[in-house]
Amino acid sequence: MILAVSAPLSTVSASGFTIPGQGARSISRGGAIVALADDLSALMNNPGGLSKLYGTHLLINHNTAIANSAFTRGASVIGDMPTGYQARTEVDDPVFAKGLALAVSTDATTKDWTFAFGVYGPNAVGDINFSPEGGQRYLVTEQEMLLMYFTLGAAYGGKNWGVGATFQRAWLPKSKFTQIIDGAVDDKVLPEPYQNDFDTLATLDLASEGSWTGQIGAWYRPIDAIEIGFSARIVPIFLHLEGDVILEPAPYQAFPGGDPTTVNTTGTVDLTLPIILRSGIRYRHMSGDRELFDIEIDYIFEAWSVLDKYDIDLEGEVHLQGGAIKKPLQDIVLDKAWQDTHSVRIGGSYNAIENVFSVSLGGLWESAAAPLNYSNLDFPSFERFGVGGGIRLQGYGLDFNLGVMHIFSETREVDELFGKQFSVRPLAPCPDKCQGVSPTAPKGGGIPVNNGIFEQSYTQITASIGVHFNEWF
Repeated sequence: MILAVSAPLSTVSASGFTIPGQGARSISRGGAIVALADDLSALMNNPGGLSKLYGTHLLINHNTAIANSAFTRGASVIGDMPTGYQARTEVDDPVFAKGLALAVSTDATTKDWTFAFGVYGPNAVGDINFSPEGGQRYLVTEQEMLLMYFTLGAAYGGKNWGVGATFQRAWLPKSKFTQIIDGAVDDKVLPEPYQNDFDTLATLDLASEGSWTGQIGAWYRPIDAIEIGFSARIVPIFLHLEGDVILEPAPYQAFPGGDPTTVNTTGTVDLTLPIILRSGIRYRHMSGDRELFDIEIDYIFEAWSVLDKYDIDLEGEVHLQGGAIKKPLQDIVLDKAWQDTHSVRIGGSYNAIENVFSVSLGGLWESAAAPLNYSNLDFPSFERFGVGGGIRLQGYGLDFNLGVMHIFSETREVDELFGKQFSVRPLAPCPDKCQGVSPTAPKGGGIPVNNGIFEQSYTQITASIGVHFNEWF
């Protein structure tokens, strides 16, 4: 019953809540950017790369993500599927075009220092909508989130090396999540798999003042042909979210005894975004002093095992039948059991016309954060592969990049006997695993609702324009 991370301003990189890639240069190379990191997207990928920038620069990066997501609810052994039940549901609008990143840097006329400021968010789809009458309704119907990183960076280096760091404030002014819950008020009322008499549209509308975090990074060129890079988010992001809980009747039925009313219903939850380690090595094929082409391989580790569960603290009462029935909201625990993720990315660029035109190509593999039986639609972090390509045009102090990447995500099928995402019952939790209904349901929870087939893929189209003011003045 919680939470989507989106990109308000930009296209953090790799698994978990996000889509691989960070900026147009990264997308066009299949995400292989840690060692190269030679434009202002280094602020996101490897702050050590900022030391490669001389003079004053501006970067504007825009990312459009097309997230094709579908769920086919499987038949339940608990009850018969009703006639006309909408088993397969697709996301209503797969296009998310709000990914904007802004950054500026300057060497402030110093010889070895570069300073930068930027505003960006994680590369993710922050706005999804499904039908509240679809087969996925007990998992999610709507989610929206706005997460922003206000970033200060500095780097120091020379011709063949550089080190850098960023200091960031992560701010979460908006987090909205909606799904259908089982609003039964009597624990003797057992849940049904497809439709309950007390189905309720529940919304968590939360926000967080955010927390401080930061990154470090470095690059080194031991010989002209080899360059290595490393970066890390060294401080996890701790978000304390709080806000309102809104309950409404499900749109496909009338609530028995009249609509519920809520009194002082609020919710809080703590969320941790993990540390990230990135490393890369690239081969530079030189023709005299000119780099003709390069090939880079990166490895990325993300400690997503910090996300074991959501402990959602709920307060307030729900009144039914004109106040004749008053039920307090019960706290909810949603198990996630996420795993640490690993990603390998290989990509490179061919500089067809020096300092004018180049083409790039790359690909990636990424492990799943969500175990099979915990599959969900809120963050479908399954095993995936990606292929990207793009072009770069330079001249007259301008640097234009266009990258396109398609990500193929595994199709998953979850058996009801092993499904670990359960319907939510915050007013009358089942007293003892809903015995006689579902032997796998946890104490206090409902019944499995993620049994079925999950389908997911992404297409990203990313463009950036950089301005090198020193070439103008």
